[in-house]
Amino acid sequence: KSLTKIAAWFDAKGMLHAEYMYILSPHQFSGSTVGDLVGTVQEGSSMDRLLHGALFFDRLDGFRFPNNNNNNNDQDPFLKAWQSLGADFVERINTYAFTETPIDSDYFQTHLPADYTSYIYDAIISIGAGACHYWANNDTSAELHEAILDIEFDGATGHV
Repeated sequence: KSLTKIAAWFDAKGMLHAEYMYILSPHQFSGSTVGDLVGTVQEGSSMDRLLHGALFFDRLDGFRFPNNNNNNNDQDPFLKAWQSLGADFVERINTYAFTETPIDSDYFQTHLPADYTSYIYDAIISIGAGACHYWANNDTSAELHEAILDIEFDGATGHV
């Protein structure tokens, strides 16, 4: 959905005034980010009234912030693990990947992970660990969903 269309919808519903505050993530909308809008929004427009006082948030992976863990210049644990993947791992990817162009053997040392990679990693681990816990305990009374939600571990993004 475009942020412009959402602003117009809220305006049509009479929901663009001081009684409302909107908390938005730029990744929810196609074609519009705060940076794209700076200096382009017409004063008094639906978009202007939506953005006036709105809170934008974004989750960024820890590796996007140098020295985010401490002041000892330690590298982000997820990035460190990413960069430890060597040529043997790349060879396996190139063997099984469905791509015409193989990746270079130093890919993990020369490329940063995509945004949200550490969150995706933690989500996959939590689903897998929850499912393993569920089936290992033959817990037929609990829902698989609940088992996944009950899993706790220290993941790439912190305590999950």
